[in-house]
Amino acid sequence: MSLFGEDGFNESDVIDAIGYSVSASLVNITALRAKTWPSGAPLTVKVSNFWMSGDGGGTYQLLGSGSDDGGSTIVDAVGNVWGLRSKGKLKAWAYNILSISRSANRAALQKAIDAAIAQSLTLELPAGVIQLDNTPITGSVDLRIEGQGRSLTAIETNADRASLNPLLSWTGGELTIAHCGFTQSAITASPFVSASNCPVMVVGGTGLKAYNCQITGNFYCGFVAQNTSNFTVKDCRISGVKNRAIYPYLACDDVVIHDNYIDGAAGYMDYGININPGGTTTPKSMSIQGNTVKDFSFHGISVNDRAYEVSVINNKVRTSYGVGVAVGILIQAANGQYGATQIVANNHVNGGFIGIYATGNYRFSINSNRVRDQVGTNSRGIMISDCDYWTLQGNTTDNAGEIAIYVVGSAAGYCRRGSVVGNNMLTGINGLY
Repeated sequence: MSLFGEDGFNESDVIDAIGYSVSASLVNITALRAKTWPSGAPLTVKVSNFWMSGDGGGTYQLLGSGSDDGGSTIVDAVGNVWGLRSKGKLKAWAYNILSISRSANRAALQKAIDAAIAQSLTLELPAGVIQLDNTPITGSVDLRIEGQGRSLTAIETNADRASLNPLLSWTGGELTIAHCGFTQSAITASPFVSASNCPVMVVGGTGLKAYNCQITGNFYCGFVAQNTSNFTVKDCRISGVKNRAIYPYLACDDVVIHDNYIDGAAGYMDYGININPGGTTTPKSMSIQGNTVKDFSFHGISVNDRAYEVSVINNKVRTSYGVGVAVGILIQAANGQYGATQIVANNHVNGGFIGIYATGNYRFSINSNRVRDQVGTNSRGIMISDCDYWTLQGNTTDNAGEIAIYVVGSAAGYCRRGSVVGNNMLTGINGLY
């Protein structure tokens, strides 16, 4: 027996799937917009579907005022205003983001994002593929976006990113993304050369956090943040990126990059993880742990210029590409700005030209790493240049370049103060130089 009358509603309340009392029921938002309510409007209405069969639907409550935004606020045929009830999460498919038009989907997703921000809700994306055009989705305050039920939601663009614009562009607040994928339907030989040609970019905000996400396709960069504190990328998979897969730069503090898998697609990618503080500040607290980075052409993991409190631990870095130039792990201070308290430990580095390279640093350790199979003229397993107060202990090298461990100073006194070398196992062409 139906709980509702032939006209689609009944004044007897029932409870919906998320615990709200429901006074009436209609088939979808189109029916709600067309309703005239001859017996008077009820207090709540459940739409069995938002726009299409199987998209879940939801419950709307009668409001005093508001304008129709095509999703969380609907105005019916007699001017009643209905607001979508949500418990912590706003369902993005209320905005019809799965229609056949890429530009319409993008505009609908932007509306859903704006509504979630206005209501301080998490935006939940439907499982499957959301097809968008190349116009960026924007925001400037805190928001969390996640795939439905921890399943991966693929956000797909329809071109080769021949554009300066990120797909998700944030200019303030903290953007958190979980269980989302980013891809594109058309791939060409070379994407537009710019760090902003990427799926996700935060500039000047308070954070970028990505968990269990995936990036595929011919983007120039992957996750990018500029002048942003609280940068976290964990348990993500990135492949097919041309320049930098993970790239926080210019005064990014509190960096956590853990347990990601980065595939350089047979040397197509230049850098796996690149932290480049730059500027005049001294960013601190950078943790790079448990990542796999493979098949890069320049640097697998690199930290440049003014970085303090850096730990690079338990990573697997390997490449068969970048002959004569590729460095597995690079810790570098530029322009006389010595980084401090750097720890490089328990990493496995395979291939490239130099396995681990530290230059211009102060107070750091390279301990208990395994480095092997560096190749090329003047290749090195571990190289230390112009550094002071460092330790090099418990490392194992196996056919690690022409010189297994190479220590050099560009001027008198460099690489001499407070430094300790011990308990390393060397099997390269030459040992310690």
